[in-house]
Amino acid sequence: MQRRDFLSAAALSSAWAMAAPAIGHAQTPAASPSLVDPKGDTLLVIEKNAHALGYYSLRSGARTHSVELAQYPHEFVVDAQARYAYVGIYGVEFATQIGQGGSHIAVIDLHQGKQVHQVECAPFNRLHGMGMDQQGRLYALSEEKSALLVVDNPGKDARPTSAVPTGDIKPHMFALTRDGERAYVTALLSNTLSLVRPHDPVAPALRASTGRMPEGVCLSPDEKTVLVSNRRSTSLVAMDSHTLKVLRTTPTRGDALRVYWVGDEVITSNLQDQSITFFTPELKETARIALAGRPIGISFNPSGTLAFVSVGPDKLVVMDVKARKIVSQLETRSGVDLSWLLSAA
Repeated sequence: MQRRDFLSAAALSSAWAMAAPAIGHAQTPAASPSLVDPKGDTLLVIEKNAHALGYYSLRSGARTHSVELAQYPHEFVVDAQARYAYVGIYGVEFATQIGQGGSHIAVIDLHQGKQVHQVECAPFNRLHGMGMDQQGRLYALSEEKSALLVVDNPGKDARPTSAVPTGDIKPHMFALTRDGERAYVTALLSNTLSLVRPHDPVAPALRASTGRMPEGVCLSPDEKTVLVSNRRSTSLVAMDSHTLKVLRTTPTRGDALRVYWVGDEVITSNLQDQSITFFTPELKETARIALAGRPIGISFNPSGTLAFVSVGPDKLVVMDVKARKIVSQLETRSGVDLSWLLSAA
């Protein structure tokens, strides 16, 4: 599909309203109208190979603005006020590549559409997983140094406030509780999930083996269950979030890169199968949507009725979650990765 195939603004508004908020966080705040389509909503999209954060009109599919960044940005988060984006500079294209990588976090003013600050994290490098807690503290994972960094005031602090070791090898992603007291870190080479307490530096990390090459990780809305997708074991594992005891395991369709718990559904993106799959909270598969490419990250509108699926190398598809179908597609620059919805309302 080309841009002319994009949903009308009315159709998007209808899809938005299909259900009450179900993701477990507040509605996306409005951003500055100067860079957001006043007749619709805007997607922020990381374009790794273009080394940029792109703004795209959800109504027309057009790219309306770009913020140029250092080489190979990967993960990013947006604060609760939708004012600033924090982008980790990973510095290499893929996790399998050898290299020093990047060591800073770019701070983007979304109203101005430009980088206004950076948090220098050296010697902590290859920054990948990113998160924020309900107090506005920023967390970044150093894959190379196996440490989780904390930045108390990311809009002003020039350096991390603290760092805690994760105790594993090649940590890549993490899920964070809303209060920031617990982080669940997946490590690609040690094949481990670690429960780290970022604000208790002497607390020993609790560690478990979930399978081979765990990467995707998320928490249930009540934060009692943690889910891990094991890429090489082709399995999805549910664990007690306090003890890391395995509660249930189910096979995936191959190389499940990411996992999300949205309302009363679990969703995975599957590289090998080039699909999105849906599960119940008990991990029973209920649906599969085939894609014409390899799905990477997924983001959602606040109600969870629309999903924005990055499909490598240069497409992003909009999926109606309840109807189980793709409703539109936009073209991005190369290296499409994570996205984030900004509301014009």
